[in-house]
Amino acid sequence: MRQQAGNQPNTLRRQERRAWLKNAGAAVLGAGFAKAAWPQSVPAPSVTSVWADAIVNARYEDLSAEVVQRAKLCILDNLGVIAHTSTLPELRNYLDRQFSNGGPAEATVWGYGRKLPLETAAACNAFLIHGNEIDDSDFRSNYRPSCVSLPAPLSVAEFVQASGRDLLLATAIAYTVNGRLAAQLDRLQGLGFMPSSVVGGGGTAAATAKLLKLNAEQTLWSLGLGIAGGGGLFQYYFDQTEEKKLHVARTVRMGVESAQLAAKGYEGPRNIVEGAAGLLPSYLRETGRKPDYAAMKRDVRQWEGPLYIYPKFTSTSSSIGPFLDALAPLYQREKLKPTDIERFIIVREWALDSPFVKKILHFEPPQTIVGAQLNMNYSIALFLQRGSASVHDFTPAALQDKAVLALAAKAGYELVGPTDNFAVKLVLRNGRTLSAPFKYSRGEKPEPVMHEMRMAKFAALTQERMTDRARQQVIEMVERLDTVRNVAEWTVALHKLLKPLPRTIRG
Repeated sequence: MRQQAGNQPNTLRRQERRAWLKNAGAAVLGAGFAKAAWPQSVPAPSVTSVWADAIVNARYEDLSAEVVQRAKLCILDNLGVIAHTSTLPELRNYLDRQFSNGGPAEATVWGYGRKLPLETAAACNAFLIHGNEIDDSDFRSNYRPSCVSLPAPLSVAEFVQASGRDLLLATAIAYTVNGRLAAQLDRLQGLGFMPSSVVGGGGTAAATAKLLKLNAEQTLWSLGLGIAGGGGLFQYYFDQTEEKKLHVARTVRMGVESAQLAAKGYEGPRNIVEGAAGLLPSYLRETGRKPDYAAMKRDVRQWEGPLYIYPKFTSTSSSIGPFLDALAPLYQREKLKPTDIERFIIVREWALDSPFVKKILHFEPPQTIVGAQLNMNYSIALFLQRGSASVHDFTPAALQDKAVLALAAKAGYELVGPTDNFAVKLVLRNGRTLSAPFKYSRGEKPEPVMHEMRMAKFAALTQERMTDRARQQVIEMVERLDTVRNVAEWTVALHKLLKPLPRTIRG
């Protein structure tokens, strides 16, 4: 009997510890917190338990043809993004630290072809995808999905030598988990948080768990740990600093590690989405918003996430891109010249006393590239002066462009309802006023494919790293992903098509 008491099974010890923690938590809530602020009932089954069961049982054959095609387009788009960002010397400050730390050669840092430990390689790939504000958007929370949805599938599929179909399935799972979390957390920036780093640990952990072939309980723990570790403050928007890349890199590292730990028996919370101190009650407390937990569970096996990804064609914040996309056809149709434009007016739903409107009406010239990319006045003025707002337009010299700064300082603002059309109005020097209205997406329905525009974006982003022939080969390799037997071999073959990085970048 003494021997049995001293060697209780791990499961029993965990149950006893959970019971103790539950009782301790109840005592704390009763003693120190207003019960109204801490919801006590949790709808059963929990969101993550439904997701974990769906993830474990998910098969490639369950994916619709449309989801498969969109997943391929998301992968291609972000390979183009990395081909571009891998050439940027300013990103080496983060990457060099990871390369110098080294470790087991488990997965590839894309664009460099160098291998690092799995979670480190995935973090580097997240950093690169978000490296120059050209990665895509999901308007369900106006967040950047691929930097926290794609690194884990790419890295883990290579690490375990999964098939291309496994990669596509994990990609769809990651976008779906992250998107469903984001859909309940709309307008997180207004609460002071970066949405991608808040939700991204969930999709990252989900994809990693699937590729590592974890069971339902381990997958549930992975989701609990991954979602619990999310976060990232929005202060970079005001201080014009670069930490948003670090936010997503840390989130992805944490999400991969969460699944790795769960595989070893490390437990995560089972009610992390809807529990008393879970994700949604915590972030939405005092906002008046009510999460729809039933919608989060409903039809999850459709793995619809990739359908809601908007590829983004300007090197700007995702809240700015749609205004420029609406402006582009008007600019071209009217054959406008910069000298034609007296000023412009931004029309949208932000309250007049919001900090975003104050930045429009009281323009301050951006001091950094990222500050310019997140500044609506500057981005629109840059587009009107140059006819584009691409990765090649945001330069140190452009920050000093007097014509751009003068036009940006003349911006006006009009308030409309959240369901009304948004617009950019151009007041011309000849007295005419032109308007570029559009319906701002809230992710109510899947985004359009825009295949031709995607291919044009891919060509522009890869011009420094791929020949025309290599570019077409990469497109074909992604298109045939569902026939690939070994993602590790596919990764090596794809990197052979890239032009070498300059010595100053390669290190």
